[in-house]
Amino acid sequence: MNTRDIIFKSLLAASTLTLGSCHHKPLYVAPEKGDTMEIVFDWRYAPDASPASMAAYMFPKDDNPQAAGGLRYIFTGRDGGEVRIPYGSYVAVGMNTDTEEWAVLTGSDNPDRILITTADADILEGRSIPTRMVPRHDAAVQERMAKAPGMLWTDNVDDVILRPSPGKKTVTLYPEERICRYDVRVLDVKNIESLSGGAVDASLSGISEGVYAGHSNASDNAVTMPLVLHPEESGDSMFGKFLTFGDTPVTSNRHILSLYMVLEDGTKWVSTFDVTDQVDNAPDPKNVHIVVRGIDLPDPGRAPTGLVPDVNDWEAVYVDLHM
Repeated sequence: MNTRDIIFKSLLAASTLTLGSCHHKPLYVAPEKGDTMEIVFDWRYAPDASPASMAAYMFPKDDNPQAAGGLRYIFTGRDGGEVRIPYGSYVAVGMNTDTEEWAVLTGSDNPDRILITTADADILEGRSIPTRMVPRHDAAVQERMAKAPGMLWTDNVDDVILRPSPGKKTVTLYPEERICRYDVRVLDVKNIESLSGGAVDASLSGISEGVYAGHSNASDNAVTMPLVLHPEESGDSMFGKFLTFGDTPVTSNRHILSLYMVLEDGTKWVSTFDVTDQVDNAPDPKNVHIVVRGIDLPDPGRAPTGLVPDVNDWEAVYVDLHM
């Protein structure tokens, strides 16, 4: 079976649209009156991208007499191919579709509402702690705890017009990476050897829940995303990294880094840092480096002191951030 056969079988069989989890109107099936158009994905802005498959969505515009939902074409690999499209004017949206393991797609019946997000994070992966069991900072308590995304590339073209005319018809999309890379380093951790198992779960609040593929803009809605930190060879520091959709356009969101630490004696400690300035003023918003310091854990084997009971028996360690 060649690529074109796969494309048309996918189109004609589609009564639902699958990319993780979706909510949408049925896809519009193309009538015979149309022409062949080549969909080209030009990777000049992301030359190292290696998606396993790509999709092109063609949304009829209001002046298109065929307007009724949208068309989706799937291509194996990253290069595109030829498809048959009804005559009319369209908004074209392209994105990779090898995202089944992490992506939740909503609004797929309208280019202005295609939103790619992630599912709820129910478990902190480092220590398999249910997220409902960990305390949340006041600035983040109302935010959804959402899983970190995988890789995403998108682009859109607002005016694609297909009319009866001689010659080859082509629409070119220029996908760009829509994912940001965040890393966190914690310095000056006293008695780091008292940590049980080494791995430390953490979370960062106030980051965008997703990307609008039709405009390539981050969503205004803020979520908290988890990550895992591991001790470094220095013996008093921890490091972790994860992918995000980046900061939200809403400047009032606070970015709270929370560390959830389980000690060898079984006690649980949470330490919070306000890293809003580091995120908001990062030199490169696509690559954000967060550095905090100063956690004083109990000596190994020494029973913790102090009466600071918190949610679910967590002990709160409040740290003033001085950079």
